[in-house]
Amino acid sequence: MTAIRVEEPRDSAAVRMVNESAFGQSVEADIVDELRRACGEFGR
Repeated sequence: MTAIRVEEPRDSAAVRMVNESAFGQSVEADIVDELRRACGEFGR
């Protein structure tokens, strides 16, 4: 069984690594990072 939880600030580096590995480049990871910054508290 998989547990899903709200992302915490400490997760961002691991999420970035997963995105870079999944897509083979950093473009998508950059988009996720930018969305995090742009959304602020709304993204949490």
